[in-house]
Amino acid sequence: MIIDLIATIFEELILSMSISYFLKIRHQVSYVLFTSMFCIIETYIFSFFYIDNIILILLVIFTHLVALLLIDHSNFLQKISTIVFFVFILLFSNYISLYIFSVLNDIPVIELRKNVHIFGFAVIFSKFLFASFSLFLCMYFKKENYNFLIEKYEVIIAIILDIIFIFTLLGEALVYGNMINSVILIIMLQLIVLSILICLLYNKIQIENREKIALVKKSTKLEYLRINNDKISHMYDTVISKEHNMIYFLRKLKILLNDEKIENENITNLIDVEIEKIISYKFISNTGNPNFDIEISNKINMLKEEGFDLKIILMIGNDSRINNTYVIDKVNQFIDFISLYSKTKKIELRIKQKNNVLILKGISSYINDIPNEYKKKILNGGIIESINEMILLDDDYQNNKRK
Repeated sequence: MIIDLIATIFEELILSMSISYFLKIRHQVSYVLFTSMFCIIETYIFSFFYIDNIILILLVIFTHLVALLLIDHSNFLQKISTIVFFVFILLFSNYISLYIFSVLNDIPVIELRKNVHIFGFAVIFSKFLFASFSLFLCMYFKKENYNFLIEKYEVIIAIILDIIFIFTLLGEALVYGNMINSVILIIMLQLIVLSILICLLYNKIQIENREKIALVKKSTKLEYLRINNDKISHMYDTVISKEHNMIYFLRKLKILLNDEKIENENITNLIDVEIEKIISYKFISNTGNPNFDIEISNKINMLKEEGFDLKIILMIGNDSRINNTYVIDKVNQFIDFISLYSKTKKIELRIKQKNNVLILKGISSYINDIPNEYKKKILNGGIIESINEMILLDDDYQNNKRK
């Protein structure tokens, strides 16, 4: 039938041009002419001998792949993915066209071939759909600069091939009315394979997501360390600058002491000013636990701005459990408690890690009426007192506490 020959020539030209345009291959004209002519001959031979359409589809894919590899040996997976994709668009267009004309003319799909005119229009319309879909997708992918080289390519290619196989079996069975038990059995087996492939793809996506989350956490940690190191570097520069200022101040003080005309009150005021400058230094924690360091540093510096004289002693190693939100909240609560019930604003805070326990100790002079929330111990005959707290660094325990 002449209409079949024209449709075959047209679809092979569209398929070859779409693949060559999408992959931007060299010698596009030669590739289009060679693959179109070769695939037309294959289609004619297979149609003449009534060989299974699935074998023809695989042979067409193989022909295009060989032609592409003769031009360029690189990017094998990208080439085969592109060919499979456009072959799927071709099959989709063919079957959609048959379904549309079946509905419009109220004729079963298996009866369309008996009506030569309607079937001819359906074939022509399928090629128009194929050309439209191919043109749209080529332009879209060119705009997005897209290709099929992705990390999950093996599974995705297998899923696409399996869908094409199932789609072809169902389409042929519907068109030719030969839905025999063997075809149903093959489709069932392919659906099982498809389900397994989808599970594998889901697993790969989950693994990639976990890797991305781990990478984000690592990046965040590095960013915290960078910020902390910048602060420490700034603090070091400040200390060096203050050291020079202190030398200048001491020399000035020496001159004032040697001058009998200067009153002691002026000297005392000068000393007080320098002490206030030293006290105003910002505290920066650098235990190697970025979340803990930033939160505790902010808490201590807020208290210093409120006039607290804080002496901080930290004996903590690098431990991810210390960055836990529960641990940081408990430490902040302890600091709030000792600053609230201290008689004076002079406090010594000690935080020490011992095995799986974080030991907190706040040494100061506290008011008498104090809640029994933390353990209290009298030091130096009652002049100063110590409030202690222990936090268990155990992941299961912390999770239960948050619940």
